[in-house]
Amino acid sequence: MATLQVTTTPRGTSLRSVADRLAGMTDAKVSRLFERHLKKSASPYLRYVRASVLAIPTHGKKHTGLRAVIAQCASVSSGRETRGTAGAWVSVWMDPGKMRPEYLTLPLYMEGAPKYRHWRHPVFGRWLPGQPDQAPHPYFYQAVATFGRAAEFAIMAALEEITGELE
Repeated sequence: MATLQVTTTPRGTSLRSVADRLAGMTDAKVSRLFERHLKKSASPYLRYVRASVLAIPTHGKKHTGLRAVIAQCASVSSGRETRGTAGAWVSVWMDPGKMRPEYLTLPLYMEGAPKYRHWRHPVFGRWLPGQPDQAPHPYFYQAVATFGRAAEFAIMAALEEITGELE
């Protein structure tokens, strides 16, 4: 769970007047601001994940298009708290529900997620004796590695907007 610590100093106005104006802002309004800024910061990472999947190397002349299908599974979701507290969230994730049923776990095997590290596929529909496992090609975590920093900047921008409305 991420924690954000904010230190504020009054600039020309009394702390009491700032507190009164802050109390006038509803939790829903603050949550909408946070969600909007977080979602805007996450949108480039959707492209980064898709580009990372499409950069997985292929061999031979014939391709099945599985990399493109995996790339289309990248999704961004966002929301905000509705139980009386101000809060918002955003996530960049792989939605295996967009895959065909027989390929639901393929994004996990390509990433090399725990419990999905070693995988094989048949050669012309047959398992060959001594056939080696396919090596994973991590694509997700390297593409979203800097998302935490971008989210931090988004939260700071939302706080600046709130501060601007209070002054």
